[in-house]
Amino acid sequence: MKELAFVFHYSDVISGDYCCSGIENAFFVRYRYSPKTVGCTYIDRNTYYAFPACYGNFWHYWSSCFSNDIWEATCLIQQTVTSILCRYGQSQGTNPSGHKKICISVSAINYLKLWLECRGVLAEIVSCHQMRTNIRDGVTYAKSKRIIKGFMFRFDTEEKLEVLCRLLGKYVVFGVRQRPPKLGTSYCVQRNDALNIVVGDTMSCRGVDILFNAPFADIYVPSQMYVVGGKAAVPTEKLRSALAHVVELDEVMIDAEQLSAEITLKINQRFQVGQAVYRINSITGNVVTARCIFGGELGSTSEFPDSDVVSAIVNQLTN
Repeated sequence: MKELAFVFHYSDVISGDYCCSGIENAFFVRYRYSPKTVGCTYIDRNTYYAFPACYGNFWHYWSSCFSNDIWEATCLIQQTVTSILCRYGQSQGTNPSGHKKICISVSAINYLKLWLECRGVLAEIVSCHQMRTNIRDGVTYAKSKRIIKGFMFRFDTEEKLEVLCRLLGKYVVFGVRQRPPKLGTSYCVQRNDALNIVVGDTMSCRGVDILFNAPFADIYVPSQMYVVGGKAAVPTEKLRSALAHVVELDEVMIDAEQLSAEITLKINQRFQVGQAVYRINSITGNVVTARCIFGGELGSTSEFPDSDVVSAIVNQLTN
């Protein structure tokens, strides 16, 4: 099978049950054409389901829902990449990277392999070292190693990252360095927030690597930090347009005095002084109490005039 379309109900998409923004072969419907009536009729949410497995008379003991299996595997890869990029804290540095191993079905691996190869992303055959620890006869504790073959997809150019976004969603290359919002709430990226962005670079082997070794998949995600509203340019035009609703990234120069007037200090906001990064604990009058969370005297608490903190934030945004 070379292609598979996923069709969801509109209300399921906006409620967040299915995150399919930017996925090439995902669609949603609101109306059903009826020749007996004039125009189209609205489809009730509980009338049709996205997958056969959602119906009450579907028995997993007797059959399997192939489309649901492929979608769940795709979502698992999507969530794994997102969890690596959305780590909280400044200690991860300016070029963080992460690796996670997941388990998906062999049928899903074969489908994804064919889907990617049809779009010009070819697999590389690699050798994998698998370590096993076991207890043998006589209660002998030992570790063994075996070499197995696998195939890896490397998304290290802008064109390949575009294919990855068409598979997993257009925001899969973004990560927000904020605490995950509570259930039922959301957080919109603001100026001075730090993001982890995947940047394709063949010279330094940067990008997303997915190594398939059925039934496992190893996902490697290196990225670089970007401060929203900072002077450093976002690498590609597509990433710039995705952040256009947050801040105008094409500004040639930011007036420091005007920016200082626009900044409102808040609890948990971060700023940098020298090589140390601080997080605001409290604001009393014109005095800001902050805790060092990276570099300097890690864990120590210091007091700063609010004007110095604003100046530090302005300096971070304009330099």
